[in-house]
Amino acid sequence: MNTDHESNKNTVRVRLFGFSSRVVGKSEIKIELTGRTSISDIRRTLLSYYPALMSHNIPFVFAVNRKVVVESTVVTHLDEVALLPPVSGG
Repeated sequence: MNTDHESNKNTVRVRLFGFSSRVVGKSEIKIELTGRTSISDIRRTLLSYYPALMSHNIPFVFAVNRKVVVESTVVTHLDEVALLPPVSGG
């Protein structure tokens, strides 16, 4: 049985690609947050754990369930979250 405190926890898996996976040393991490979890929360947590992600000033984009999303998007443990490197081309 979950208590209210336990039910407020949200463990989100984040897949990493390119530069971010090299900096972190993994292709996937789990982030546990309490309460409602947005992409902005995930970004802030990632940067606090891995400040080297900011060192190269690379503009990362987040995707949820294979769709690029905005920072205010709310996610749950059921969502697939990915931190995508910048894409260039022409």
